[in-house]
Amino acid sequence: MATLTYPPLVLPVTLLPGRKVDPTVFAVPAIYHLTCNGGGNNAAVTFEPGVYGHFIFETNCIINLQSSGTQVITFHDAVLATTNNDVESIKGEIVQLGIDDSCAEGGGVILMTQGGVKFSSDLSAYNAQILAQGDIEFSANADGVEGVSFISNGVITGTSSMNMGFCDGGGTENFIEIPYLRLVN
Repeated sequence: MATLTYPPLVLPVTLLPGRKVDPTVFAVPAIYHLTCNGGGNNAAVTFEPGVYGHFIFETNCIINLQSSGTQVITFHDAVLATTNNDVESIKGEIVQLGIDDSCAEGGGVILMTQGGVKFSSDLSAYNAQILAQGDIEFSANADGVEGVSFISNGVITGTSSMNMGFCDGGGTENFIEIPYLRLVN
């Protein structure tokens, strides 16, 4: 029996005013591409609160996952990648990466950036990987961090009120593996 292969579908992202996206933009499982021109706020895309899944998003924009109020921005089965090299090229608060499924297969999320990553508060990560050329920083109330891989060419910093768990390799089947050396004193 022959295996069917489908060409990757690359879709431009349709933006709402102010470069904001919501889950309806990613309704079709596909590879999405967005190019930002200019600097400042023109070089950012903001994800509205909601549940996002089953897509790859590639951009040169700053990826802003700043929730409003207490609403959560949730990602599962997704890859978000930016070539932006800002020190906070991926930034957010009140974000859940992956599905809280006790380290079962699937449901994971990968964030990749040529810059840095900063979650100012309330990060939950399950079967999630963050790859950053710059620093990775996650602050207060990083509750529910389980089965993650954070790899940085800079410094990884976490602060108070965190609960972390171990998956023993479960749920990490789609993580990107890169060779690197680790030096310690």
